[in-house]
Amino acid sequence: MNRREFMFLTGGAFGGVLLGVAGARYEALAKFVRGREAPVATAQPRPAEGLLPAGSRVLFIGDSIFASNNTATYNGRFESLSHNANGEIVWAWMQDPRFHLDVWNVPEGRVTNPDYKFDGANQGVNGSRVTRLADEKEIAHIRELDPDLVIVGFGANDIPSKTSAGTFTSYVKAFCDMMVNVDGRRVVVGTVRPHVRSGAGQDNYNYPEGDPRWAVHFAINDFITKQLPLLYKPGQVKAWDSFSALADPNSYRGGEFLPGLHRDGVHLTDVAAYRSGRNLMPVLGSMIQPGLFFDVDPAASNLLPNGTLEGGGGKIQGPVIGSLPYGCSLSRTAGDGGVAKISREHDPEFGRDKLVISLSSNAGAAPQEFRLLFHDDVSISIDDAGGRDVQLFVPVEIDSYSGFIGVTSFIADDQYEHFTEGLRPYDKSKPVWHGEAISAWVITPALRLPEGAKGIRAGISIRFAAGEGSSVVKIRPNVIARVVANPRLTVQS
Repeated sequence: MNRREFMFLTGGAFGGVLLGVAGARYEALAKFVRGREAPVATAQPRPAEGLLPAGSRVLFIGDSIFASNNTATYNGRFESLSHNANGEIVWAWMQDPRFHLDVWNVPEGRVTNPDYKFDGANQGVNGSRVTRLADEKEIAHIRELDPDLVIVGFGANDIPSKTSAGTFTSYVKAFCDMMVNVDGRRVVVGTVRPHVRSGAGQDNYNYPEGDPRWAVHFAINDFITKQLPLLYKPGQVKAWDSFSALADPNSYRGGEFLPGLHRDGVHLTDVAAYRSGRNLMPVLGSMIQPGLFFDVDPAASNLLPNGTLEGGGGKIQGPVIGSLPYGCSLSRTAGDGGVAKISREHDPEFGRDKLVISLSSNAGAAPQEFRLLFHDDVSISIDDAGGRDVQLFVPVEIDSYSGFIGVTSFIADDQYEHFTEGLRPYDKSKPVWHGEAISAWVITPALRLPEGAKGIRAGISIRFAAGEGSSVVKIRPNVIARVVANPRLTVQS
């Protein structure tokens, strides 16, 4: 089947400054690039030109905007994952999952270079700056993970610390030279996101009117969008506009955040990450062939008893009205005034009915949460479950969002001691979606089941605010949970 059947789309004058002011620093970085050893070959060599194949591996490196904001448990210990609820790359992945985003949460699965960060595809580090792009340990770690494409996003901490435009862009240019000319990888470089004049969590992140850092900000973005891609062959390095979808054109210099799109003057709300990720999608679409990294056939090795959501007779607990598909259960897990109404709506793409869940609550009640399990027993039994990697794929649509806070997919072992989540909302207390209709695969990271596990639990949690009107979440009839290839075994050593 083709991409249309399964994709849910949302719809220079500075150059002289770069070469002059930053020339000495760039030459030092260039020597570093020339001195690097060739990378270890991948199992399937990357094409030198043209589109990368569907399923290509992507890694992103940047600051805290790229960093993890989700949790998992492993032997009672909480760990951050590479699956960032506020991450633009994750939103792009879920709307158009044509690439691999390898993640894990167990120490045994980490690569052999334990020097900096161990979250697989996510190399976002709080407070980090563009100088990481010249760090030898970082480069070794990237090479060990061996992505086909690297997405770069810095600037949030560089500009406040008064890094010059020339210095910043010299590091970016040297890194692109290394990845493209030495390693044969592709690179996407994100622009610096908007700022605020006041109200940031830390004062040095406020840019008052007339502050020279505004000029640095725009000079860096001009270089990334207008000059950098022209320095390489077509398709080797591309710019990602992570600025315009978030910026208020009527603000000071058109460079401040739109209302509701930042949490503290720097970090993004969920809806901001969604918008910025939507801008990333066509960039990745121009570099990676159409397709998906997983098989969407719900009959292919699906662990769920009723992934097509057919029939009735499912288990209903609490304030739920309507009939649930067999092999499923629905209950309220937070709040005391929420009501869920179940109906059906035909899905012409899959030829079956969507499960429509309409959620509402009395004004003044606390935020509400309902949990839909894709099994009606305590768990789904799996033979020889221990040590296997499992992953959940849930296609959803949200087109009535007045009180919607977030939808989170999760998969766990039968004892619920080890679990991973997909798209956990940053703020679980209030809605932040301003008329955005969501259509995506809500995908969990792969979870390695512990030894002794007898099966899995899998489902989604839907959270919404009280007194905000009705929120409607549609589950498309193509839910999949399956044992997947261990992503750690694909890492070159």
